Amino acid sequence: MRLIAVIDQSEVVEKILRHMGLWCGPATFAPARPSPEIKNLTPAPQFPLGTNDEFEPMPDYENVITD
Repeated sequence: MRLIAVIDQSEVVEKILRHMGLWCGPATFAPARPSPEIKNLTPAPQFPLGTNDEFEPMPDYENVITD
């Protein structure tokens, strides 16, 4: 399929669509939602990591019981 012509004039497009019975009027858009306010945002939860003695980033593989 080849593109032969492009109609970029809105009045011409409307006239053609009205003639074909396909015109539904100009597009209507819903209003944009309001931007969120900073004071309404909930802070991220803070998870306690404990002291350095309680928290170890690497597991202790030497004391694991194996079969």
